[in-house]
Amino acid sequence: MAEHLTYHFLATRKPDLDQGLTEEEFAFVDVHWLKQPRAFERLYATALYLDEAHEWGLALQLARRLQGLLSSSSDRTLLDATDEERLQQIIAILKVVGVALLRIRDVEGVFQASTVMALRAGLNLAAGLQAALISYGEPELAVNASNTILRVIGLNLETIGETPLTVPENPERLDPTVQNWLRAYNGSFPLNQERGPVERAHFLQRDANVKRLNNADREILTKLLETYDLLRFPHKAPIVEERTVQEPVVERVGGKAITDFASAAVTAPALGHIVAAYRGGDADQRAVTEAVSGIRAKAGNDQKKLAAEFFAAVQSRNVPRTVATMRLLAENDQLERLLANDQALQQHLRSVWPSLYGQAAADTLVRQPLSRQSVQLFIQYVLQERLDVPEHDAARVGAQLSNIFKQRGRHQYEKLAYFDVREKTFKWLP
Repeated sequence: MAEHLTYHFLATRKPDLDQGLTEEEFAFVDVHWLKQPRAFERLYATALYLDEAHEWGLALQLARRLQGLLSSSSDRTLLDATDEERLQQIIAILKVVGVALLRIRDVEGVFQASTVMALRAGLNLAAGLQAALISYGEPELAVNASNTILRVIGLNLETIGETPLTVPENPERLDPTVQNWLRAYNGSFPLNQERGPVERAHFLQRDANVKRLNNADREILTKLLETYDLLRFPHKAPIVEERTVQEPVVERVGGKAITDFASAAVTAPALGHIVAAYRGGDADQRAVTEAVSGIRAKAGNDQKKLAAEFFAAVQSRNVPRTVATMRLLAENDQLERLLANDQALQQHLRSVWPSLYGQAAADTLVRQPLSRQSVQLFIQYVLQERLDVPEHDAARVGAQLSNIFKQRGRHQYEKLAYFDVREKTFKWLP
């Protein structure tokens, strides 16, 4: 039987989210702070809030801060065994929240060891992963991350419930690990059958193993299977339409077909539909891609030439070319520098922003031209006010630029806009 783990953070005892830490308070978290009453409760509330807001960067920032408290150079000796266990669990939960920004090897470790922990803590894992996959912006990247998580979840030895499982093709009773729950789940359907809410409900209502679970464990299993199906059959998720996916890989043992969940994979066409909203229409995407190639060939990485191309595109109201130059400027760390260094541009923006966004926004531009707010409003102004791009499409470009900033390590700009999965539209973050 897998080793029993004490879960210190449970959704049944969720703290109020307003008890969480602000970003400024992260700097004050040290070992002495952890020994204060309700310190861990505040960290838990922070993790829940960051999960709800899909604040991947802040989650990993806090995780790194907490990880440093376990180093030999800290006052680690002040922590008892329970403190360290709780701290490790909070770190793991924060890493699950920050999955969109994790390196692949960290993704593997987190989801192989902490998937159930995250679910028991109350993270909305399906929604978080869906938002994370959209954030990648390219189907190939999203597929790679999705298949990595699928593979390691298929090896996960965390347990759900206490009673051993029975599966038709194996006479032995199996530990109730995630790995074996997925074996029972996959084995209850024909190999070529896709699953969505209806199929999950059928399994959860009729499977003999599920009937032996208490209500709390049944809820965890439900959320696990929802997450698993989202990764394996993304086109069945509520925000996307049906597409064909690759058949699961099988091997034959003793004449019986056994699903190999560790090898089950999603394909780029299926998962690509999730990021289709992020990329925009095919015609628009082609126009921007062609413009990027043309401008790159003409201007290379020359800052002055790229800036000239940008201003010319805006003046001619050429949307694809404007978006292309903004991407190239961002890739060369020059988009925000253009805003900070071009005095004529700043003077123009200071004259029009008060009526559009308020005097405070114009004052912030003067004092902090490299601030997140100034960069976001600049992109918004160019697209919506100068080029009359609808807000949904403008915010989509903002999300694409956010991804470029993220890849370049400029994390202060990585959350300019987001995709609202409920309303199926892009929005600017406040």
